[in-house]
Amino acid sequence: MKITLIGAGKLAWSLIPNLQQKGLEVLQLISSNPEKSELFALSYGLKNIVNNISLLEASTEVVILTVNDASIERVAALLPDDIPILHTSGSIEIGAIKQANAGVLYPLQIFTFDNITALDETPLFYEGKQQGLVIAQTLAETLSTTSCYVDSTQRLKIHAGAVFACNFSNVMYKIAARLLPEGTSFEVYKPLIENQIQKAFRFQPENTQTGPAVRHDLPTLIKHLHLLQSNPEWQTLYRLLSSEINPNLKGEI
Repeated sequence: MKITLIGAGKLAWSLIPNLQQKGLEVLQLISSNPEKSELFALSYGLKNIVNNISLLEASTEVVILTVNDASIERVAALLPDDIPILHTSGSIEIGAIKQANAGVLYPLQIFTFDNITALDETPLFYEGKQQGLVIAQTLAETLSTTSCYVDSTQRLKIHAGAVFACNFSNVMYKIAARLLPEGTSFEVYKPLIENQIQKAFRFQPENTQTGPAVRHDLPTLIKHLHLLQSNPEWQTLYRLLSSEINPNLKGEI
């Protein structure tokens, strides 16, 4: 399978070596960023890097879009009608690609430029139409031991859940770090966080909730709210989350 990627972002940084390790040919990379293009060329031995979609290699068998969500529909519209095109977004519906052989290959993972993320155990969710479905499924099953078909609505739910599970939890870590006394390392939370994560996956989150809200411990909740009075946004967040944990707290804090 000869693959062209469009976009030299964080996902492409990990996707290219994962494809190569599975024996798949990254035929071409299309990127308008010359600095990133050079980095990708040096790191992954890519010989065919161009800066314009009009230079798409004719022998390409599938195009994978690793551009930002806002660019998917615009970039896809510039591509030929007959070639399978996959996007990699969790929140963009498959209909953003108008071509008949549209598809989606969505990895549920964090990607950064400081690390190559292995996809072997990363959940890969795929969707597609006609040949796009065949290729999306083939790539998902080749790259990961955990792959699953979901439609655009289901994928959006998974993506929104990932924001709660990952992005929002990291904001909580940031707030927790800022509440620490000066000179206290964030490391003090490590055993607590790791234990909670292990229990959540062992027993499911609905069975592992702890803390003053679930105990209806009003004195502690009020002390915390008083501590947060210099930051009304944090107070509001504390009230909302406590009421989500224990709806009986609504109107009491």
